[in-house]
Amino acid sequence: IINMKPNYLKPRKLVGENRYFSIFYDFLEDHNCNPIEDYIVIQPKIKTKDGVYAVAVLPIRNGQVGLLSIFRHPLEEKSWEVPGGFIEDGESDQFSALRELREESGFLCEPKNLHDLGIVSTSPSTIAAKAHLFIATSCKPSADGRTPELGHDRFQWFSKQDINIMIAEGKIQEVCTLIALYRAENFFN
Repeated sequence: IINMKPNYLKPRKLVGENRYFSIFYDFLEDHNCNPIEDYIVIQPKIKTKDGVYAVAVLPIRNGQVGLLSIFRHPLEEKSWEVPGGFIEDGESDQFSALRELREESGFLCEPKNLHDLGIVSTSPSTIAAKAHLFIATSCKPSADGRTPELGHDRFQWFSKQDINIMIAEGKIQEVCTLIALYRAENFFN
């Protein structure tokens, strides 16, 4: 059996950072001693002991799914996605999910109606952390409404049939959204 884990040749080099991430270039060597220069690793500055740096929460109400229309600058296109975002310092995954749901959709969910859909690796080749997925049922409108962020457009409710069409047409592509929709299948009935 070949050991597929690369060997580090020298310390990683910090090449950029912002409030949420440190970006490194790693110099690696594969199992055949071939050098791999400038392998990009994005390290979240805040993550839980389980390696979770972000949450995504799929709201379901009256048999419909709530999604956000978001313009994604790196892709230069819009997509429909579940509310979600980064865990803030000292927050639990569940608290972050409820906060992001309120901020991005304008809907509230009681903790007892927040259901765990598991943890996923969103981009394990590059991002050194994971996202925790949830589903929120029995959501109610918040008196404060939404707090839209950069690129956020409207929040809208969709039927299961609408969701299937949107997936087929490529209007839903974001990985946490697709996995949450798949894992939440039993909540549609």
